[in-house]
Amino acid sequence: MPTTAREDRRQQRKYERQAALRKAEKRDKVRRWSFLGGGLALVVIGAIVIAFLATRGGGSGTAAAPLLPGEQHFNDPVTASGGLYKHVPDTQPVKYDQTPPNHGDHYDTPMPWGAYDSPVPEGRFVHDLEHGGIDVLYHCPTGCADVVTQLKNLMTTLPKEHFGEVKAVVTPYDKGTHLISLIAWDYELDLDAYDFNTIKAFYDEHVDKGPEQIP
Repeated sequence: MPTTAREDRRQQRKYERQAALRKAEKRDKVRRWSFLGGGLALVVIGAIVIAFLATRGGGSGTAAAPLLPGEQHFNDPVTASGGLYKHVPDTQPVKYDQTPPNHGDHYDTPMPWGAYDSPVPEGRFVHDLEHGGIDVLYHCPTGCADVVTQLKNLMTTLPKEHFGEVKAVVTPYDKGTHLISLIAWDYELDLDAYDFNTIKAFYDEHVDKGPEQIP
């Protein structure tokens, strides 16, 4: 075979190998970018899901911590399904299926965090619970000045949460059957004596666990 023909064949095979290598490299690059793009999409989707769950508070998928001694969990079906209750005008009476209420329809405007000398309406303090706050209700018809002082001091002794707030409402409650009732969204713990450690444990467990994440 003439030399030029052998050389042409050799060059042709070289070109074919080079073309095959370029094609393989291009295919590998496409696969890598597809993999990275898919991974990025999963990260974005995961972030969206986490953000959504965060705005919904604890969420029905979050494992509940063991109850404190004497604590009640009401297992409200609307709460368990991730549903929300309605806001109603402050002028409209709201009926609740338990006393004190810890879930249900509530007034449009929550009560600012703080301690109050006059009873806060149920429809307002339930809205605070929806935002992940804790209500500290006290009932002492014959007077309990020392206890009231201690309860009011909770606004400076309880820790601030991630919004920088002590998310608590301290209020007298005329319908109470215990000295102190601690309520969070769908939870209640009654006390017949002041106990800061128990109050703090309840607060730490339930603060920012309401259906909505709002300061």
